[in-house]
Amino acid sequence: MADVQANMPELINSLENLLTAKKNLLQSVFTQLSTEEQFRNRAQIRDVLEVTPVKTVNDGIQYRMIRTLGFEDRVHVEIEIINNSNDYHVSPNAYILLNNSEAKCILENDKKERISNIKPLSKAMFFVSFPSHLLYNSGNVHLAVEYYLEESGTFSCLKACPRFEEKKRLDGSVFEIERPMHWKCLDDLFRVDEREAKELVHLASLVLFSETFSSLSLFAFRTNFSMFQAMDFGSWQCYIGCDEYKGLIVTNSCGSYGQVNLVYGRDCRTLQAIVARLEKLSALK
Repeated sequence: MADVQANMPELINSLENLLTAKKNLLQSVFTQLSTEEQFRNRAQIRDVLEVTPVKTVNDGIQYRMIRTLGFEDRVHVEIEIINNSNDYHVSPNAYILLNNSEAKCILENDKKERISNIKPLSKAMFFVSFPSHLLYNSGNVHLAVEYYLEESGTFSCLKACPRFEEKKRLDGSVFEIERPMHWKCLDDLFRVDEREAKELVHLASLVLFSETFSSLSLFAFRTNFSMFQAMDFGSWQCYIGCDEYKGLIVTNSCGSYGQVNLVYGRDCRTLQAIVARLEKLSALK
């Protein structure tokens, strides 16, 4: 008994170190720490738990939340990612914590072109959207944004080799997303000017499902699909579905006047059904 009492302070100290190390391990997963704190906590995790956490490479990688917006039945999040590093391409991904709910992710450069990663010394907009019903119960969700860092200058011949495993390092951040204060919908297209209409169609391309089909003349489309209302801005047009086609937008992806070849929709089944009809109609020309 005397030996137990004598060793009690050492045992308590050991347990306290164990708990502190586990706490730091969890904090390193869910929070961003300063460089000094991160270094100190990683050392403690290694010494006490005898494990070595993956070193976070976050030099020069910055996030900036731009806005959160509701669109139709989804929540749209815009995050600017700045890659100030000289050696890494950044490939971001996102998902909802806890239930791992699906999230649509799109990366665009400043020309609004889709890209797969952010080159060194450049920046891009990272767009994430998810179903709005995830906010119904708690009023907020935690969006995990993670990115893979790939060293630039990797030889393409090595990437093509089956035995070559490209080394990537993972880092990320967690954002608390609350119910958006502002919501937009497809019907807003009837009440806006050309500039705002282009922004809404671009937003639809980021949030909604999309399908392309063989180019079809406006005459053929309007003759066979009278349930679409035309929005003609001269240099480009879009057509908004009504009745059974409500929630669909038909336009063109190449900017050619007098033709359509692209459709956006909030419902995947309805989208596929109209694309099948459009393809049959296009085959008759």
